[in-house]
Amino acid sequence: MNNFFQNQVNDERKSENLKLNKNVFDNKKNFAHSPRFCDFVTMNKNNNKFYFVENKNKSNKNFPSLNSSIFSKSNLKKNNSINIANSKYDNGLAKDKNNNIYVSLESNKNNTKLEEKTNLIFSKSYESNFKTFQFQKNKTKFDLDKKINYIKSCSSISVSGENEEGFKKLNQDSYLIQRNINGIINFNIFGVLDGHGDDGHYVSQFVSRFIMNSIKNNSAIKKCSTANEIYDKMKINNYKLIEKIFLDADMQIRREKFDYKTSGTTCVIIFQLGEKIICANVGDSRAIIVYSKNLDLTDSKIFPLSHDCKPDLPKERKRIYECGGTVEKALDENGKEEGPFRVYKKGQDYPGLAMSRSIGDIDSKKIGIIPNPEIIEYNINEETKYMIICSDGIWEFMSNEDVMEIANEYYLDNDVKGLCKCLYETSVDYWNEADYYLDDITAIAVFF
Repeated sequence: MNNFFQNQVNDERKSENLKLNKNVFDNKKNFAHSPRFCDFVTMNKNNNKFYFVENKNKSNKNFPSLNSSIFSKSNLKKNNSINIANSKYDNGLAKDKNNNIYVSLESNKNNTKLEEKTNLIFSKSYESNFKTFQFQKNKTKFDLDKKINYIKSCSSISVSGENEEGFKKLNQDSYLIQRNINGIINFNIFGVLDGHGDDGHYVSQFVSRFIMNSIKNNSAIKKCSTANEIYDKMKINNYKLIEKIFLDADMQIRREKFDYKTSGTTCVIIFQLGEKIICANVGDSRAIIVYSKNLDLTDSKIFPLSHDCKPDLPKERKRIYECGGTVEKALDENGKEEGPFRVYKKGQDYPGLAMSRSIGDIDSKKIGIIPNPEIIEYNINEETKYMIICSDGIWEFMSNEDVMEIANEYYLDNDVKGLCKCLYETSVDYWNEADYYLDDITAIAVFF
């Protein structure tokens, strides 16, 4: 099906020409079309404009002629071959007797609820602030996807931490926000990477660039024209394409000149493909979805998109021990355990990683540290409200529930930038109260 906009509906000059053309609007018949333009335009009684989408009658090469009642409410109820359905945003779809398909770009002022009778199905996507539709056969009802543009707004913050003396240190966090990749609508990537070790900043930066280049230049993805097609490719063989990108990043990093043997990075990446979300994660950066049936978020719940890859988890601990490593807590000067569980070589106090999976840390690969991501999938629906992705600068002192409690207020105020700022400032307060060094802090917030 043709994209019926393609820089035409969005052309202000075209709109002006339509208004000036005397043959365009006939107030008596409430319809119009102009052969000068490839898009068909009509208006119903509520003055909603409808744009021509597709002519299903292949033999009819000319624009169809419409009668004055084709979009009338009474005719809609009587004639099953003419249908309009209203979405959450009060935009309409229509089909005439010649199987020509139309879409309304303007709201129905009266918010009239009309019958939905058709053998066609439409799914919405987003392009240049206008709605486009994909045509599918063999369906029995309208699939009015309420998330035309799945993402309402997004923002981020990334601030370097401080050492124990209170001096600013180099920010080893990196993050990714890429929208409509390769020009494909609703193909978005978000990610947070938290580097560690002397050259952790180089590692996180390298991996973020590598992942984006790998996605953009992947031969299978480049053949796709929609987010749904890309999702199908990524899903093959239990997300083999995604896992290969992580493994390739871990291999390619060995060609770099910086320290990759004792430096590494976490990596939590969100692939948003239309209504599908795929989260791939190594390390202890974290992503969550918050959803609610109620607009006031009184019943909001958390869907974890990732789980921290901690070495004391049974599956992780088993692999590490089988590879000759141990999982223990560090000891303070009095010989008491402190801090999180860490990975060591047997009989040594090295390397002391507080995670069981990472990219880089090549010396630790010998004792069970792996770059293979854990992958979780989620379907965006009308209850989905927002997504939070953060480095452990946030999660060190705040639980998922703590973050949700803060985020709900900002979501209701539609203040995504304010949310990121508040998460940062709240985390800084916690770090200062702990009388500890201040970790790098990175947060991404996405409102749906």
